[in-house]
Amino acid sequence: MKNYLCEDESQMPTIDYIYEEFRKEFDTILNKCQAFDHCTYIIDYYFNFKTGLKEQIQKLDPNTRLSQQLCQLDDISEKSIEIINMLNEYEEYRFPSKVQAIKSFKSFAPKEPTKKKTVKLCVSVTIEENYANPQNNLRNSQLQVIQEENHIDDEIIQNQFEQEIVESEIHLKNKFNQQKEKIIIDPEQEELNLIDLRMQHAKNLYQEALLDEALEITKDIYLKLNYKQAQWFKEKKYQEFYEDLEEKKMILTQNLNELESGGWRIEKQSQNLIIKYKLFEEEQTVTVYLDSVFEANITKLMALINEIDLYQNYVPFCQRSSMNKQLSKTCKICDILVYFPFISDRRAVFVGEGIDRLMINGTIVFVCKSIDHNIEYQQKHDIKFQANKKLVSLIINYYIFELTPINDNKCRVRAITNSNPQVKYLPNQLIGYLARKMAHELFERMEKITKNFEKSPWFEKYNQNIEFYQWIDQKVQKYFELRQK
Repeated sequence: MKNYLCEDESQMPTIDYIYEEFRKEFDTILNKCQAFDHCTYIIDYYFNFKTGLKEQIQKLDPNTRLSQQLCQLDDISEKSIEIINMLNEYEEYRFPSKVQAIKSFKSFAPKEPTKKKTVKLCVSVTIEENYANPQNNLRNSQLQVIQEENHIDDEIIQNQFEQEIVESEIHLKNKFNQQKEKIIIDPEQEELNLIDLRMQHAKNLYQEALLDEALEITKDIYLKLNYKQAQWFKEKKYQEFYEDLEEKKMILTQNLNELESGGWRIEKQSQNLIIKYKLFEEEQTVTVYLDSVFEANITKLMALINEIDLYQNYVPFCQRSSMNKQLSKTCKICDILVYFPFISDRRAVFVGEGIDRLMINGTIVFVCKSIDHNIEYQQKHDIKFQANKKLVSLIINYYIFELTPINDNKCRVRAITNSNPQVKYLPNQLIGYLARKMAHELFERMEKITKNFEKSPWFEKYNQNIEFYQWIDQKVQKYFELRQK
């Protein structure tokens, strides 16, 4: 493999591609700076970009066009106003300078305004009443001297106060620098500490339902690990965390792609509701698509999806529902029993997870998938449920809700599901008919509940879990604020 890229015609597309990739990454960072104004969120992306850019420049011959382009980009990435502001904000965040934040130390100096006013008042009264008296003139001059001396003392107090604050700040910074010099960290260990810090940040993002952001940081770390770091990464179970994120993102992407796919048959298309479907004869499955705008707050709609115990109150054919286990704030294991005409009851055990994509495309997504036949997943998360041989599994290949808040009282909902009820003797057309009727009924019930939410069973559940819904509402309000800028 060559160490330097040459500029022959065969390599021109590769050269352009490398530059464009770095340019796109830098443009993304600039957009994040302008959109979020949050240095601690963007700083990781910027440092990773600079590291990769420097490494690429070092591999190139300085005389090549690509090297010159990347050097120019490197220079721009340091002199950009947005980047400078971000770095300054980050530096102030790490080492806040209280001294510089104080415009005037004099305003903080201890004063005795009452005494001053008394002196001035005495002077003015004395001068007016006894101006012609020589003895009082002497007294006036004495009061004037006292007033001037008090003013000088006040200035001394102010200067001392200012000096003490400055000296204390200098002392603290000197102490910090001395401690920093005393701590000698091995460069390899320091790099591991930085990786550990970034991974903890990624885990915190995931706990906030920010799957995409957590994966972006984790993937960047993983791809840059050397052999020794990779072993450490695996021992810390960070690799397992990374692989879980990769799998979740893959499932999410597949489901979202299905929302945009073609080949649909239109069941209903009106001003406020679209229902479409697909039949798969060989797999004996049906996919149903629902798209509607609800005159309701997004948190009310989320309560319908999140409160599993109440599914039987509005999900068609659902007889019983319960939460088997809660894996995280936004991830649950659900167990439902479904009645279907003409066939025996079906049971579905599935995992459902909410993902915050408001800052990516303005949506909150719920993704569901059956896990009753996934023994590895059950063992990994210690999921246990009582088997019933009389019940046939309803296999949910995928079930996704995509919620797009339009304003405080309006939300678009797109839903798509592909399920296999495991019936061999019923024609697919009949299964498709039942699925479409289920979509109609689901929409009508959701609309009815959201219009009378305060009188529904969900209102009580909403208040019981108010912290969770307030957490969601804060995310949505922040999104609205950023969208208006």
